[in-house]
Amino acid sequence: MHQGLDELRRVTRRERYEPLLRLADGGSSPEEAAPADQERGRVRLTLLSLRRERAMLLVLRGQGLSYDELADAAGVAPSSVGTLLRRAREGFRKEYISRYGDTR
Repeated sequence: MHQGLDELRRVTRRERYEPLLRLADGGSSPEEAAPADQERGRVRLTLLSLRRERAMLLVLRGQGLSYDELADAAGVAPSSVGTLLRRAREGFRKEYISRYGDTR
């Protein structure tokens, strides 16, 4: 039983810290990382301004969930996911541009 618990703890720690190690391996200086940090902050603020359901769909899709998985998470029919994602993306785009301008 203790070995099983230790393994669960090890896996949890690995999942928590591996993304940080990938960031550290980039070797970028603070000057190079600052624009990316600023952009992440802008994206987070924009997501917070959206309706919760739309932000959830965008975040989960960005993590690689399929349309079926998104439908389960949102409690909608799988055939509706494409339309909901399109609306969420458009809402995000409009909100981002209204806050920060077109930064392309």
